[in-house]
Amino acid sequence: MILNKTNNLNKGFTLLELLIVIGILAILSAVTILVINPAELLRKSRDTQRISDLGAINSALAFYLVNTSTISMGSVSSSYSVTSTTCLGRIAVATTSQSVNSTGWLPVDLATLAVGSPISKYPIDPNPAYTGESQRYYVYLTDGAGKWELITGLESTYYTVTENKLNKDGGRFDGLYEVGNKLDILTAVTSTCFGGAYYLRGPGQSTGGLIFYDKGSYTDGWRYLEAAASDQGTSSWGVAPCYGTAISGADGTAIGTGHQNTEDMIIATGCTNAAQLTHGVPIGGYNDWFLPSKDELNKMWKNLKSGTDENGDVYTPIGGFASNYYWSSSEYSANYAWVQYFSDGYQASGLKYSAYYVRAVRAF
Repeated sequence: MILNKTNNLNKGFTLLELLIVIGILAILSAVTILVINPAELLRKSRDTQRISDLGAINSALAFYLVNTSTISMGSVSSSYSVTSTTCLGRIAVATTSQSVNSTGWLPVDLATLAVGSPISKYPIDPNPAYTGESQRYYVYLTDGAGKWELITGLESTYYTVTENKLNKDGGRFDGLYEVGNKLDILTAVTSTCFGGAYYLRGPGQSTGGLIFYDKGSYTDGWRYLEAAASDQGTSSWGVAPCYGTAISGADGTAIGTGHQNTEDMIIATGCTNAAQLTHGVPIGGYNDWFLPSKDELNKMWKNLKSGTDENGDVYTPIGGFASNYYWSSSEYSANYAWVQYFSDGYQASGLKYSAYYVRAVRAF
């Protein structure tokens, strides 16, 4: 007997098959969203506009310089923007006007040029942020003599990490985008100038370091003190015979004495523990780091961790410091060395064999 087998071509999916297909579609949708990332695309688009805007303004100002007989770039005492900013302690001049006839937020009068203005209006930030750690708005500063700097913040991962325009712009701040014909006009940021949470770059500084002190001029081969971007670990200051012995030369407490203190610790028997975490260690491409003195450590706490700097300006703490004790290189006595509690800034003497945090610094 021959049995006829008939395939049922109209047979539908089973429940299991449907669930598998739905699962695959869900995974593909999630992957597509992650790859496309519409929020990042919007941030990148706005950053592209910001870069283009500042480029257009920069070109317009250069055009102004070669096409005017009377240069008037604004006041060296003013900080110009659409919002009230007092960069460098300058007087805030703020307006939302985009006019190019000297009444707009940027004071240079392009409208009087005989050849006409190269732009129809001064652009403003497409999505400004006036508070928080990542502030974005356009600022114009001038030296009053034909030089200027334009500054803003960027927000996309593409331009702040992948392409990292912030480190390639020739300016002095790792967290800001700067263009102009004089990129060292802005030398400090505060709570009323981009929030005060950006890192200053300088000659010889390692990328990612944190400047916490500026003595105002170059003397003895350095002007700035820079902290490493993260802790070097925890350690004792020293063990016997360092503990129980006064170390010759390692008792400097003033700013500028940390390097010599560290050198003296290194050559003293038993005193290399905390010092060796900094001395000669390559960090950020440099190996001239040292353990800060008592006063240097205090400046570090005040200007990077406390939240209110030495000028009274409020800022967002940076550097990832622990709310714990940190060693200085300043010896207090045969058994003790100076430490500082980074929760409230309290300075005290700590037993040399105790384990506390170490943060390297360098002078340049």
